[in-house]
Amino acid sequence: MRHCLRLRRLFYRHSAVSVLSVALLSLLPTIFFALRSFPMPSNMDEFSTLLAADTFAHGRLTNPTPPLFRHFETLHVIMQPTYNSKYMPGGALLLALGQRVFGHTITGLWMATALCCGAITWMLLAWMPAEWAVLGGVAAAFSLPISQWARFYLCCNLAVFGGALLLGACRRLLRKPNLPSSLILGVGASVVGLTRPYEGAVLSVLVFLWLLLESRRFGVWVTLRRSLLPAAFVVLGMLAFIGYYNWRVTGHPAELPYAVYEKDHGTTPLFWFLRASPSGSDLRYPWAAGFNRMERWSYNLQQTPVGFSWYLCFVKLQGLWRWYSSFLLVGLLGVPFALRNRLNRQATAVFILWFAAELLCSWLNHNYTAPAVALFFLLLFQGLRSLAQFRLRGFPVGACVALLAVLACIGARFTAADPRPTYEQPYGYERARIISRLQATPGQHLVLVRYGPGHMIASEWVYNGADIEHAPIIWARDLGPSDNRELLEHFHDRHVWLLQPDASPPLLQPY
Repeated sequence: MRHCLRLRRLFYRHSAVSVLSVALLSLLPTIFFALRSFPMPSNMDEFSTLLAADTFAHGRLTNPTPPLFRHFETLHVIMQPTYNSKYMPGGALLLALGQRVFGHTITGLWMATALCCGAITWMLLAWMPAEWAVLGGVAAAFSLPISQWARFYLCCNLAVFGGALLLGACRRLLRKPNLPSSLILGVGASVVGLTRPYEGAVLSVLVFLWLLLESRRFGVWVTLRRSLLPAAFVVLGMLAFIGYYNWRVTGHPAELPYAVYEKDHGTTPLFWFLRASPSGSDLRYPWAAGFNRMERWSYNLQQTPVGFSWYLCFVKLQGLWRWYSSFLLVGLLGVPFALRNRLNRQATAVFILWFAAELLCSWLNHNYTAPAVALFFLLLFQGLRSLAQFRLRGFPVGACVALLAVLACIGARFTAADPRPTYEQPYGYERARIISRLQATPGQHLVLVRYGPGHMIASEWVYNGADIEHAPIIWARDLGPSDNRELLEHFHDRHVWLLQPDASPPLLQPY
């Protein structure tokens, strides 16, 4: 007991010890699951982000359009005016750091995971006692979203990190406006903006409005000068970087790579209430037609009240339930009691408004929710704290339930039969095996990919790094003998292979 009290005093007096301890502890399940099954990119979002990471690791912001680029066109990658990912550069920058410093991009994922778990602990320290903050940080490290995103090369945990900085700085500024917390607020808003721009912008605006509405305690001018203005300068710096990045990638400071890709390839608006315009992209890019049909089906279904209700309940909400359901949800029982506190009510209102804005999107994938994960954990642990106050004949039943929920969450992750999440498709591992086979064969290689008629839409094999011309292995689309001839002449010094990925197993043979 004496040792426990000493540990508690250590956490109380030195918040840095709490934050660092949880950050390091979060690497335990991350590396444990990686040793059981090393994560391979197997998702179009991951391959697109890895292209940007490889570009940054080469010391440049974008790449020139490769010659004969029609053979290299693929989902979520732009080829003109430059060759790059369509996504925001935040996650790719951290993956590039891992690639340059440690030699592998997965170390960037591990850094993001440690950062986000440490930031969640730092956030909770501003809202609750140290022992609860540490417990919440540990539970976050073993939770399904964060532990699974530690295997997902989209680097979603970086957005979680940004959201935690936002909420932690906001609570400290509500207590006392000060420059360090304001700068951290700006950093958090910048990080979520560089990773999930729409969801991050909504959360940042709501937090800034929250601070402004609470300015009556210190005065509007003091709140603006000490809380919001320094943060705004940090955000302006981020916007200047994005403008420069856009200019280098798309040729216009206000045009995101995402917008360029959707203008050329997309057929469905980002929000279900916007009108879809007819597009001929399926004729120009037949390889994207199946993916566009899938997106358009979701959009069309939501244009009627019945279809919208069905899609909301059985696709969006059910998908989130599968992703976030855990023993920690017992904390929801205590949330009504936690709402007695005014700040908890305000935090809940922010979450509800953010989630309502999220439901305006035509789709709702698990990674879209990353900026608000820290807020979700905050509400859960405020509920667990309230639940812990419940006693039955003097016995702390609520505290036991809260502790068991956290232990069960940890145990469920370690005893999972398969550490791989559902979005890790088997073809990613098949692709990695083929890469290993080609690397063991002397020389450089050109792989022509020929899909069968029943090919799965999202199982895209044609992805390359930043420097296609000098890559040891180049993946290209088989466009038929006449179109292939020019490609074969251009890469005449390479071994040419034909890959039929829809065979069982995938068939690789000399072309």
